[in-house]
Amino acid sequence: MREDDIIGNVVAGIALSFVSFAPLFAQSSNLNFDHIGLEQGLSQSTVYTIVQDAQGFLWFGTQGGLNRYDGYSIVAFKHNAADEASIADNSILCLRSDSRGDLWVGTIFGGLDRYVLAENKFHHHLHNRSDSASVSDNRINVLFEDSQRNIWVGTPQGLDLYCRETDSFAHIRFRGRDRAVGNPVGVNAICEDRKNRLWIGTTTGLMKLDTQGISGCAKNIIDVKQETHLAGDITSLFVDRSGALWVGTKDQGLRSYNVETRAIKNSPGTAIGTRPVFEDANGTVWLGSAYALGLSVLNPRTQEVTQIANLQNDMIIALYEDNSGILWIGTYLHGVYAYDPRNNRFKGYLSDPQNPILVMAILQDRVGDLWVGTFGSGLKRFDAQRNVVATFLHDRHKPEGIGSNRILSLAESSPNSLWIGTVGGGLDRYDKSTGIFEHHARATASHPNGLSGDDVTALYADGRGDLWIGYYSGELDRYDHASAMFTRCFPQEKNANLFQGSTITIIREASQGILWIGTHGSGLLSYDPKDETMRQHQLSREDQKQNSESVKEVSTLFVEKNGLLWIGSSRNGLIRFDPVAKGSTFFTSENGLPDNVIYGILSDQSGNLWISTNAGICRFNPKSGTFKNFDKNDGLQANEFNQGAYFENANGELFFGGVNGMNSFSPGMIKDNTAIPPVYLTSFKVFDEAIPLPNPIWATKNIRLSYSQNFFSFEFVALSYTSPEKNQYAYLLEGFDKDWHRVSASNRYASYTNLDPGEYTLRVRGSNNDGIWNEAGASLTLVITPPFWMTWWFRILLAVAALGAVALVYNYRVKQLLKIERMRLRIATDLHDELGSDLSAIALTSQMTKGLDHSDRQRLDKIRENSLRVIDAMREIVWFIRPEHDDGAQLVEKMKDLADSMLDGVSRTVNLGSDAFLDLPDLESRRNLFLIYKECLTNIVRHARCSHVTIDIGGNDGLLLRISDNGVGFDPQGVRRGSGLNNLQVRSERLHALLHMESSPNNGTVVEVRRAK
Repeated sequence: MREDDIIGNVVAGIALSFVSFAPLFAQSSNLNFDHIGLEQGLSQSTVYTIVQDAQGFLWFGTQGGLNRYDGYSIVAFKHNAADEASIADNSILCLRSDSRGDLWVGTIFGGLDRYVLAENKFHHHLHNRSDSASVSDNRINVLFEDSQRNIWVGTPQGLDLYCRETDSFAHIRFRGRDRAVGNPVGVNAICEDRKNRLWIGTTTGLMKLDTQGISGCAKNIIDVKQETHLAGDITSLFVDRSGALWVGTKDQGLRSYNVETRAIKNSPGTAIGTRPVFEDANGTVWLGSAYALGLSVLNPRTQEVTQIANLQNDMIIALYEDNSGILWIGTYLHGVYAYDPRNNRFKGYLSDPQNPILVMAILQDRVGDLWVGTFGSGLKRFDAQRNVVATFLHDRHKPEGIGSNRILSLAESSPNSLWIGTVGGGLDRYDKSTGIFEHHARATASHPNGLSGDDVTALYADGRGDLWIGYYSGELDRYDHASAMFTRCFPQEKNANLFQGSTITIIREASQGILWIGTHGSGLLSYDPKDETMRQHQLSREDQKQNSESVKEVSTLFVEKNGLLWIGSSRNGLIRFDPVAKGSTFFTSENGLPDNVIYGILSDQSGNLWISTNAGICRFNPKSGTFKNFDKNDGLQANEFNQGAYFENANGELFFGGVNGMNSFSPGMIKDNTAIPPVYLTSFKVFDEAIPLPNPIWATKNIRLSYSQNFFSFEFVALSYTSPEKNQYAYLLEGFDKDWHRVSASNRYASYTNLDPGEYTLRVRGSNNDGIWNEAGASLTLVITPPFWMTWWFRILLAVAALGAVALVYNYRVKQLLKIERMRLRIATDLHDELGSDLSAIALTSQMTKGLDHSDRQRLDKIRENSLRVIDAMREIVWFIRPEHDDGAQLVEKMKDLADSMLDGVSRTVNLGSDAFLDLPDLESRRNLFLIYKECLTNIVRHARCSHVTIDIGGNDGLLLRISDNGVGFDPQGVRRGSGLNNLQVRSERLHALLHMESSPNNGTVVEVRRAK
């Protein structure tokens, strides 16, 4: 929150004033917990037991079913009378994940279940009075696997050992010294010490069981010597890292038992009914209370017990630490709480969502007291030596008290002088030796040694002990500690109108005594006390200096030892400013900042910058240019922080204040989460409906779908429970996608539709909250089977059928062609033999009649000529009918022969093109082309009177025939079209060709026949 925003909205009021004291570090503490309840999908709010399986899923046993949790959602397993593979009972009392990966489930009424995760099936073990090898009772109190991988079961009837070979149970029977068998005792707790001895907590006391004396499961009943070490109703047991056995009892609290000396030590601060007891990986001992006394932490060395205040009224039933160090807490009626040490690295002060305190200024003085200036809640001092916090509030009836409850700045100029800048109350100096506040107000005519204003927004104590004071109205004052005089440094008469309307937000000193001043309204200023000059500095992007204005709002700044400045603005993010080169480099949310509104900047010993913003705190590495962001989920007081509320103490601890208190932390303790999370598919649906699978989807490697099931969707998870909302994901469907799809934790879902039949591989990757990726991830092979008409066998069958049909058609066509060829050959032979011989006889007969008169001879000559012409026509028909003359080369040769015979004595040129253009599809087409050719030659012989003829047969661009001469030509418009020209046109049309004729008197004639395009 900006200071000028606060001042601009101040409503005047009068507050009572007093100093109050409260314990600072009492025997209670607040921690940050995540909660999982009915709203998150928990099937029932009483959680008896918690365990993590081999895959990394968490399991919660409740009064209303078994719940599997993946960090986002819950899958509940409940008894179904119609399904023998479902869980036997909904009331789950204990859980154990064994070394084989199976999950053991102890119920209150349904005996013992073994859930085989890969089968997604529960195997039941019920008590049967007539079967001595069955479990001893249907109520299972405790489950334990020892170092030899034996499964031990505690029931109200005693202790059982599971025999894997026979899937049965052997019962441990304790005998007294007189070898008499005692009455059954209920077993509530089991643990193993360093010597592999089992310690059994029963309703009558603590017993020791040496497993080396037990010879397997050869008998259903195993007699052992009863050795009671500690009397009482034992509710919980654990062995700590030192080897000490901790015993939680129903009536006597927590006791420490030395297993070698049998010495007993009571823990007086522990609650009666302590259950459970647990030591985490860091050596912290956690205590749960069964009587609504909440959660506590035990210091084993001092025996001091610290109660966790925000869980002090809960009944704690279960404690469990997962493989990442998160503590999971099962409660009665309040669901599950999770304590993540990574989300508690930021220590909280004054955080109360019901009564939020706005922290505006922070300072730790030279003796170690922490001072906190608030807006409306006065001044607070955290006294570590006396373990109390004091609050100083304004009281108008006490002039020696603080001048205002609205505090924006703090500074320490000497060991006894704490300066407090307030809104409306001017400046106070607190004398630590006397406990009196000395007020300084605006200068008046009667009191000229005063301030330039009553709203103090910035304070800075320089190395000489002088105090620099900045105001909401833009003035800058200096307080000389030697003379105790206030001097206005800016503005003065000579620059009274310079930088008007600006608010000073921060003052820092650089080398040679130069002051850097951040303002809202005038941007970055520098003041030289030697010559009393104030200068403004341009803060513009290097690539936009000509087109952008300088940044006018500077909220904070940090001066490096080398003189470089890091500047935080209220709109433009982080700016690196070089005072020598006058260059500015901007870093915004596009580069990784959580927000472009910046309130505070501090540096740690590694050179990182820690920056408070409107969206949490970030760590910036100037060398790599990378950002690491933290928000409320990481344990911060809120996402919004306040301008001016930041401080680094002598130990390097950093403090940042915001709208709900403040946080402190040691930067060296903020480590990235380097654990690579396992990645699994958690859901697979076809048309938004789950399909039955023989195994859970995360254990499934291949799925076959029909072509009609080509719309499917899936969900996935990376099992990292530290801020899982920050986990990231990527997925790719090999065979379909070209690139990976990146999605956030809130969108762990993908779908595909209308995929072609084929084989695809779905690949999913996931990261933890700090961006550490599991590159191998999870994979699933999907085979979409084609319809029968797209299968290989159907295509082969279709191809064979098609080939068969082609073969039949081809065979039929060949037979038809052969039949036609034989017919053509027979016709040609008949024409040649019969009609040809007859016509030849007529011609010879007409030639032999010499004695006839002139008129008869003319008639016979006519008959002879017609007969010869018919014979020629018949020969041509016979030539075309013969099958051996079907190729183009034969036709070209015949056309050349015809030209040689008809144009004898005429110069001629014959050009041959591609024979392909003469490979006409049928006999009729070839004959039509030949007749067009013959008609053209006939016209040349009869009419052209030419000396040269050029013949082009075949060619490019569809040319079939081109004949040109240099004869007398004719006028196409003046010539009556006879049957010759008409025949040319008709035969061209039959060829699907275009006839083009050019001629003019004395310029010859050109005839072209082109195949129509």
